[in-house]
Amino acid sequence: MQKSGETQSGRQAPGDDRVSLGVFLGNFNHAQYLPGALNALLAQEVRPSSITVVDDGSSDDSLKILSDYAAREPTIRVQRNEANKGYITNATEWLANCTHDYVYFAASDDMTLPSLFRTSLAQLRQNPRAGFCTSLCYILDEGDTACKLAPSPLARTTPGFVSPTDAAKVLHRYGTWMWGTATIYRRESLLRAGGFDPSLYGYNDTYTSILIALREGSCYIPEPQAIWRRFMRTSMSAMTLLNVERSAQILSRTLERLKADLDQQLLPGYRQRFVRRWLFDVLERQSANSARIDDGALGPFLNRYAPDVELLLPMLARLPLALRRSVLALVLRPQDIMPAISRRQGMAARTIPVPQSA
Repeated sequence: MQKSGETQSGRQAPGDDRVSLGVFLGNFNHAQYLPGALNALLAQEVRPSSITVVDDGSSDDSLKILSDYAAREPTIRVQRNEANKGYITNATEWLANCTHDYVYFAASDDMTLPSLFRTSLAQLRQNPRAGFCTSLCYILDEGDTACKLAPSPLARTTPGFVSPTDAAKVLHRYGTWMWGTATIYRRESLLRAGGFDPSLYGYNDTYTSILIALREGSCYIPEPQAIWRRFMRTSMSAMTLLNVERSAQILSRTLERLKADLDQQLLPGYRQRFVRRWLFDVLERQSANSARIDDGALGPFLNRYAPDVELLLPMLARLPLALRRSVLALVLRPQDIMPAISRRQGMAARTIPVPQSA
């Protein structure tokens, strides 16, 4: 078994003799995916110091699987909740008691690629100002036989430090580039940022990463190092966007926090771009999950933030699903179209097979 701080050959990596990385893994009724997530964490080229799995009141075979893993892997600790408390609550409680230098928040349905911890920790050690390191990731959709590269903005084209000034420029021009499943945080930086805001629901980790990136700086690796399993209706991100009332609340709360936390760091006009990008994501997800757009629910939401788009709803409702996305992009994100096309052309061919343990 490879120990923390060792290379694959078993030798100590230069400057890597004391790896202090804690992993939190939240699980709720994902017994079928747990082995894939745990095997991937245990296959890391640099092993974490500890893996704490919080089972959040599962009623499937999760506890049996977790007990088997914990019995043979001393780094795994299992905690069981009698009642479901939610991922953010459990992660926040774990963070409050964590003493590791670096922390990673895993999901029981996602997977890490073997180099994630090694390369991320190396970047964080080379760049002590950075509050986190994030990478590209693959997406595995329901029913897919291959993992495809997520079409994401690039914070830089080579691994390295992204200054707060550069982060503000990338954020304004292209949008967010952080993937929670591929992000390692410096614990002290995460605590300085206040941890995760539960009022932001499925956007909490992205906002926290934006906050750290613009205050302290971050590291970026333009290579995929994790696999995000995307459920179009039941994931936290999907439920954030499919529930119009919740989406409106999160948008309002995020705008409040952007003004209070980052008013001096953001480029002029960013908040307006953020609103339009958020509305695009909401409308796109609504369209992808239903042939009918719910005018009644979306009307008040759009009337507050984008009256011009509210006027388009009757027309959008009559369009084929394939055309809605194009129209929405032209109206809400015109400045993002060419960069998005360029990214998709460069990334479209990059796929990997679904891991056997998935």
